This record gives sequence, C-alpha cells and structure tokens, in this order.
Amino acid sequence: MWDQGGVMKNLIKILIVNAILAVFASIGLANTASATDWSGAYLGIHGGYDWGTAKNNFAINGGGFPTNAFAPEATGGEFSQNINGGEYGGQLGFNIQRNNVVYGLEASIEGDSLKHTSTNVFPTVPPTVSYETKVNWLVAITPRLGYVKNDWLFFVKAGLAAGEVQSSLSSTAATLSFSRKTDQIGWTAGLGLNYALNRFAMNKWIVGLEYNYFDLGTKTYGGMVNGGQTQLLPTLYPVQYTVHPTFSSVQASLSYKF
Repeated sequence: MWDQGGVMKNLIKILIVNAILAVFASIGLANTASATDWSGAYLGIHGGYDWGTAKNNFAINGGGFPTNAFAPEATGGEFSQNINGGEYGGQLGFNIQRNNVVYGLEASIEGDSLKHTSTNVFPTVPPTVSYETKVNWLVAITPRLGYVKNDWLFFVKAGLAAGEVQSSLSSTAATLSFSRKTDQIGWTAGLGLNYALNRFAMNKWIVGLEYNYFDLGTKTYGGMVNGGQTQLLPTLYPVQYTVHPTFSSVQASLSYKF
C-alpha cells in the first residue's frame, strides 16, 4: 500500500534540508578562482561500512491473527535490532562550478549486507523464535552543494533514498515462518570531501570520503494483503508488524571526471 502521508513527510524533510543548503550557498563563500575545474560529469565506484538500527513494531493480536507465535498476543510489542554490514556500488553525477561554489546532482546504487538476527526478544515468546532484518540494496538521488579550496571540494548533500528490505520470522516451536522483501522509500543526508589528483598527473581522477545518514521510512509487513486480480480472497499472514530501518554509512570513492 502506498503510504502517502509518509512520502509527504519525507518530501518535506528533503525540502527543508535543501533550503538549508541554499542558505549555506548565500552566506558569503569566497569569489576567488580555484585550481581545479570541477564542472562536468563524473562516474565512479565506492565502498564502505554501514551501521544502524531496525525498529520492529508488532500489532496487537498480530493484526487479526491472535494465535501468532512471534509477539505477545494481547499487547503486541516492539524492539530494535543493531544492523551492520559492508556496502559497494557506483555513482554517476555532474557538477556546475561558479567561482568557489559547486552545485551538483548525484545518483548512486549499491549492494548492501546490512543485517541482524535477534532471538528471545519478548519474555512471553519462546526463545526458539528468530527475527532477521536485512537491507539488500540501496539507491539515492541527491543534490549537492560544495565549496572549493585549491584541489579540495567540501560538500553537503540531501535527497531521496530507497532500498530493498527483507524481514524474516521463524518459530521452530510453532512451525511457523514468514518472510518478505519489499522496497522502502525515505531520505538521506550527508557530507564529504573530494580531492582532485592534479599533483599526480591524474587530473581526471577524484578520490573521496563521505558520511551519509539514511532513513528508509516505516513499512507494514504481513497482515491482510490483497493478492491481485487472480486471487479471489486476500491473504492473511500469521502476523502483522512494521519495520523502520535507519542507519549511517562511511564510504570511500574513486571517480573519473569527463
């Protein structure tokens, strides 16, 4: 189900962040020329490490399935998992330089190994129940704003993020299991530093280091789900709950500027 309210909240957050970036651009950046011309398109690769949390919130009575084995039936409940893992991918973007100010837009895609498996999270639920959350891939589209000093580019960015999240539950005691992959849409913001390798006769190459924060929003898993026109009746899964992943990323990059 398309969460219009959640999407609007994410868009408002993006607009606020980009408004802050615009203010940053207008508060007196220097007008001297830089040693590197950052204008143009670039293509590159990156890799790094991600860490954060995934909040799981279970509905009362399992969302209409009161004999679920994954959470307390009468009250529901929630818990957070510490997800972490590596990431690798690529980026494509372009910059427009005006004196020492650089404006740009970047798109990135990456594979992720963010995951964690929890057990024994509810005292009234048997310890044989396991809960696993994974982030399999991630894409982001982010406007960037930067300031140039010699061969260095300091930048901030914010924009739209989306990823595939996989949630899996299993109970050996009740012989029940549930697993689903779904796309979750949210926002991202970050900052970083690029260096043009001019002094090494590699003036087309750029190395970088950056930090990013991702919020993929809240998505409902399980419950009553319509199966489409070919299915006469909706599917009732043995549980209903939401998953909300938020995490940080530190990554290094290498890009070629055209």
